[in-house]
Amino acid sequence: MTSNDIAKTFNLRIPPELRSWLDGEARKNMRSLNAEIVYRLTQAKQTQDPGAENSSGQQEL
Repeated sequence: MTSNDIAKTFNLRIPPELRSWLDGEARKNMRSLNAEIVYRLTQAKQTQDPGAENSSGQQEL
C-alpha cells in the first residue's frame, strides 16, 4: 500500500439541515455518515463520467 492509497482527512462545513438529512439517509442505508457521503459523491462522479475507473482501477462496465 502506498501513501496515495490511504484516505485523507477532510473537514467539511455543511448546513445543519443537510447534515441532519444525510444522517437520516446514512441510518436508513445502514452506513456511517462518512460512508454515506463517499457513496453519494462516488455515484455523482459516475453519473457525470460513466467511463471513469472505479476505486480498484478497473473501468466500469
